[in-house]
Amino acid sequence: MSQAERILRVLRNADRPLKDSEIADRMDGVGGSNAIYHQLMNLHDSSKTKKVDQRPRKWVLADGINVNEKTDVISGEPKEPQKTQLSLESDVQGYLSERLHDIEQGLSIQSDRTGLEVQVDSGRVDILAEDSDGNLVVIEIKAGEAQRAVLGQIKAYMADVIDELSETGDVRGIIVSEDFSQKLTRAITLENNIELYTYEVEFSFNKY
Repeated sequence: MSQAERILRVLRNADRPLKDSEIADRMDGVGGSNAIYHQLMNLHDSSKTKKVDQRPRKWVLADGINVNEKTDVISGEPKEPQKTQLSLESDVQGYLSERLHDIEQGLSIQSDRTGLEVQVDSGRVDILAEDSDGNLVVIEIKAGEAQRAVLGQIKAYMADVIDELSETGDVRGIIVSEDFSQKLTRAITLENNIELYTYEVEFSFNKY
């Protein structure tokens, strides 16, 4: 199995986006995180992806760029070539952190902390915000289609924020994704303090 196939296997089995160092750890450190990072960048279509000046925060699988695989990296059975894309949730995170008012007026990065990648007991909160009433808001970002599992993830984050960071005990949740699975949209109807928001990518063209 090639290193690229091993990386794809790790990402498929992950329950959340992974840093390149975490991918290296799950591969028993083979090649080190620097080698893993360069291999991840090689999986991008260089004709369609701009070079980056810094290492991305997370990697997650979504539909898109061609990656030829002759066998299934999990079962080893022959398979048709499939399209795979490495999409960066940190792109959406960085963009949204400067435009939280587009989601809700008065929403801003939590003033007492950086508000990005806030560590709590159960993991890292993508964005910790504060609404106009002073309540904390946990924002979880997913690339592609968010699945029902994200509901349990954000509820765990919210519980930790209440225990560790909130002074009032009032914490809301917002999940931001390109789309949501039917199971997630059904499950969310039972939650009165978690909202769903979709994002769209728009292009504009100007003559130079």
